[in-house]
Amino acid sequence: MSEIHFWTTSAAPGKELSYWKKATCEAIFEVDLEAVEGAGPLAASIQQQQLGAISLSRMEINFGQIVRRTSQSIARSRSAQLELVYLENGHLFLRQAGREAQLRAGECMLVDSREPYELTTAPESRNLSFHLPLKWLQQWLPQHEASIAVPITAQSPWGRVLLAAMCAIPTGPVGDFGSQYAEQIAGALALAVRRDEMSGSSVHARGLFTRVRKTLLNLAHDETVDARRVASEHRISVRYLHSIFAGAGTTYSRELMQIRLDRAARMIRDRRFAELSISEIAWRCAFYDASHLTRHFRKHFACTPGEYRSQH
Repeated sequence: MSEIHFWTTSAAPGKELSYWKKATCEAIFEVDLEAVEGAGPLAASIQQQQLGAISLSRMEINFGQIVRRTSQSIARSRSAQLELVYLENGHLFLRQAGREAQLRAGECMLVDSREPYELTTAPESRNLSFHLPLKWLQQWLPQHEASIAVPITAQSPWGRVLLAAMCAIPTGPVGDFGSQYAEQIAGALALAVRRDEMSGSSVHARGLFTRVRKTLLNLAHDETVDARRVASEHRISVRYLHSIFAGAGTTYSRELMQIRLDRAARMIRDRRFAELSISEIAWRCAFYDASHLTRHFRKHFACTPGEYRSQH
């Protein structure tokens, strides 16, 4: 289970801005940071967790700030990474690589930490920042330069899939699903920024999606199944697997969870399984335990498995 780290300015009363500068450098990378004049209460926090090869920082910043990534701060950094920033609330303005971009709530974009930039955020900003190691990202997006400082919105099908994938990551521990979330984000991102990707509506793609989903139906009971194994079953790459799901307007993780939830729901309302406990049903449907099933079941069916059993 991935460990979650926290930083909050409430830990340093009277020294909030100094604490926030150090926290940002420690959690993400070296930057120069200043509060905008009249920015309001200096309250901010970071919640960070690992998702396989990448990490995710959930940031809430009550005051306006200007963040500068300078040549000097780049030289002090040990890792080469890009940031995929999804804005949940507020707006921000970015200058990088000769481009200027404004990001609004519900949009995301790539920022290259290896190149200088200036980023200004408005007060009451809330965002998800995915830290993507360069070598890992290049497996999915070999040529990313043209995508820097270009907002990705829900106006395109691939953009909607990417935004939905980011929003679907739970705030708590994700256990062994971290790598799946990371691959899902990378696959959707590659599709969202590439114009020459194959059409998800093609006959071939639809047929392959049907076959892949059938494989998921057959393997969903196995808690160890992952995208790499499913792709191997069909002799395609993991990236292409994610593109097939994206072309159908969904994601690998979403379909796998849907299959497992539907299977659990059928068992719960089937009288032949009336003697089975919710914990046993959870285990048979590849959930970690009853609480894991209950959390996702309530989100999908608006009730707990126990309540669902009573209703049926």
